[in-house]
Amino acid sequence: MLPAKWLDQDTPLSVQRKWLTAEEHRRFQEFHQRADRLRMVAGRFVLRQCLQDFYGLSRADFSYGKNNKPLLTQFVTQNEAHVLPLDVNLTHDRQHVLAAFSMQGEVGIDVASLLDFDTWPEFAADYLTAHEIAWVQNAPATDQPLRALRFWTLKEAILKSVGHGLEIDPREIMLRPGAHCPIMALPRHLPPACAFGLYEWQIDAQTYAALASVTAPSTSSSNVKSGATAELHFVQISAKPLTPRA
Repeated sequence: MLPAKWLDQDTPLSVQRKWLTAEEHRRFQEFHQRADRLRMVAGRFVLRQCLQDFYGLSRADFSYGKNNKPLLTQFVTQNEAHVLPLDVNLTHDRQHVLAAFSMQGEVGIDVASLLDFDTWPEFAADYLTAHEIAWVQNAPATDQPLRALRFWTLKEAILKSVGHGLEIDPREIMLRPGAHCPIMALPRHLPPACAFGLYEWQIDAQTYAALASVTAPSTSSSNVKSGATAELHFVQISAKPLTPRA
């Protein structure tokens, strides 16, 4: 979680050089808002620090697939470069930056704030089915933004896990949150529902997140819970901003 006061400050050049490659720095320069620049650097920090702390990778190189999904192309450990079968994904919203990792398949993660869903009916028709809208409206008015937010983060996580963005109509993904098999239908060109594992949680009073992991069809079973086991790590950036541990 990023301290709110950081979002209004310039990201120090020393921090940029430490955590961004030349290509990433070029992308960094395309952002005009201080908060967007900070979130980008924080995201690369989280990815690289987690890969070091949890996987022992001294250096990680990324390429970026469709919809800017980070792809781990090489890592360095003990002075040797290797290709690692590790899928990574990153999300950020306001002060939160989350990363997910899986060595058993693909993974996607999304986070969003309830503050952006107070007016959910204004855009619900573009991402919810009639059945899903009815489920949201069936809740008390105070609970409806959270229900809408759950759909949003779950659908985003599913799309990110398979490297797709909103070029796929979110209404083609039909969900039933809380059910034993929460995925009711998917577009034909996505893996079958049984290949996905879904996990959702509320981070704090205003923030909700979801993770989707997906196995290759040949290794999946008929149970939605059989999706790839994804490892989720939280990093709270605090006293020493974006500085690696010794």
